[in-house]
Amino acid sequence: MNTPNQLAAPCQVKVCGIRDPAEAQALDAMGVDWLGFNFHPGSPRYVDPEAAAAMIGSLTHSVPAGVFVDAPVEQALRIIAVTGIKAVQLHGSEDWDYVRRMPIPVIKAVPHDRLADLGGLMDGLAAAGPSGAAPLAYYLIDTAAAGSFGGSGIAFDWAPLRQYPPPLPFFLAGGLGPHNLAEAIVACAPFAVDLNSKVEVSPGRKDLDKVKACLAIARGG
Repeated sequence: MNTPNQLAAPCQVKVCGIRDPAEAQALDAMGVDWLGFNFHPGSPRYVDPEAAAAMIGSLTHSVPAGVFVDAPVEQALRIIAVTGIKAVQLHGSEDWDYVRRMPIPVIKAVPHDRLADLGGLMDGLAAAGPSGAAPLAYYLIDTAAAGSFGGSGIAFDWAPLRQYPPPLPFFLAGGLGPHNLAEAIVACAPFAVDLNSKVEVSPGRKDLDKVKACLAIARGG
C-alpha cells in the first residue's frame, strides 16, 4: 500500500465557498483546478449570483462550479445563465429528472453513509447506464452530518469507499486540509479533493498558505 509520500497520481483540487474577489483571483493564479460558489441562501458561504458572475468572468484557469441545495430547477437555470458557472454541484435530494434538466455537467453530492445506493440514485443509474445518465459527470462524497448539507469540517472513515467505489469519478470532501490530505488521497484515489472549512480563516475567507500546502500534496510535491 502506498504511504502518504507515495501518492498514486496527482489529483485535482477544488476550493469551495468562494466569496472574495481578491481570493478568487489569487486561487485562480495559484492553479486551483475548481472553484465553488455557493448559491444556497442558508449557507454562511452564500454568494450573490451577480457578485459571483464578476468573479467568474475574471478566471483564467479554475473551473467555476455552483453549489445548490434543492433549488427550484428554473432558479438554478437562471443562475447558470447569469453567472457563467461550468458545472452544477447538487447537495440536496435532487432526483434523476432534476439532474437531466441541467444544461452543464453535474456533480452530485452523496453522504458517506449512502454510498451503497448513491444517495438514492443507484436505481436510476442502473436503468440509464453511465452513457444515458448525462449530464451527471461526477459524484462528491461528503460527511453525513445532521442538519448540514456540507462544509461540516468533519472527516469520515474512508474505508467504505473501497467496498462501494462510486461508478463515476468523484470529489472527496469532508474535513480535508494539510493535516490529512495525503492520507485521504492514498486511501481513496479520488479524482479531486474538495477543500473548504479546513483551509479557512472564517466561513468564506480562505487561508492561502493552507491551500498552497494542499496543492503541493495533491500534486505529489
